[in-house]
Amino acid sequence: MTDRELAAELGLASSTFIALDRVRRLGDGQGVSLEHSRIPATGDGLPERGLDDGSLSRALIAAGRITDSGEGLVSVRGLDAAEAAVLHRSPGDSFLRLAQVYRAADGSVTEQVTSLLDPARFELHVRSGRGGRL
Repeated sequence: MTDRELAAELGLASSTFIALDRVRRLGDGQGVSLEHSRIPATGDGLPERGLDDGSLSRALIAAGRITDSGEGLVSVRGLDAAEAAVLHRSPGDSFLRLAQVYRAADGSVTEQVTSLLDPARFELHVRSGRGGRL
């Protein structure tokens, strides 16, 4: 896919991305998360290889795209009509929105992910300080 706005936001020269959108559902079909992963297209054959046993993380590692750092922003917002339809929810239902950017050791973007998460099913765990103690 092409996304010039995302490329500009991430400081990328190319606006071509591999797109993977996933919904996680309960047994009754109700969605609890909607995830939009965008991976810069580099011509390394990742789309042809596909997921590694259903895992995007393992596929990225196998392609040599190793994440060294990440940054995310959490907010709360209502679902729009299209998101609500996909998740089998009502428009306006409050969901956590987590936007994350993962980078390799050289600073290149390995993945950008925007997730909508049911706050009744997900929580935020923050760790800080020396040794990662709470």
